[in-house]
Amino acid sequence: SFGLDGYAHAAEALVGEAIGRRHPGMLALVVRRTNILCGVTAVVISLAVWSCGSWIVALLTTQPELADMTLAYWHWVALLAPASFLAFQMDGIFVGAMCSRDMRNAMILSAAGYVVLVLMLRDFGLNGILGAFTLYLGVRGLTLQWRMHHVRRRAGTPETGN
Repeated sequence: SFGLDGYAHAAEALVGEAIGRRHPGMLALVVRRTNILCGVTAVVISLAVWSCGSWIVALLTTQPELADMTLAYWHWVALLAPASFLAFQMDGIFVGAMCSRDMRNAMILSAAGYVVLVLMLRDFGLNGILGAFTLYLGVRGLTLQWRMHHVRRRAGTPETGN
């Protein structure tokens, strides 16, 4: 998460600069490039985590039962980076744009969706909870992406006439 969050930190500063300059072109470029870089990094991390699962778990524990249980759920660990990168990235963009209301509203929607998913998937045990959490992270990113017009408006997009 820290590796992916680095792109969000960069986006915070660059989005703030684009908005301060009232430069929608710079904003679009920053959002596109940091999202692509973060997404590609998330896929690389996911592939590395998936392919090195046994080795990573062996570094963390020598208890065979714990290692077996961890590896049984390892696919969820591998999915976390691609599922969450947009949430991290959008957080950085919205912090840089000072759009905290949109962040709050996205969190409320995502949290409500998480509760519903946990209730729907509770019969699946830990897989249900981990699946709900993974979907929650994806929904969090998508709800913020859906509100990007507020960020663009702050930079003075041509649609606003600024």
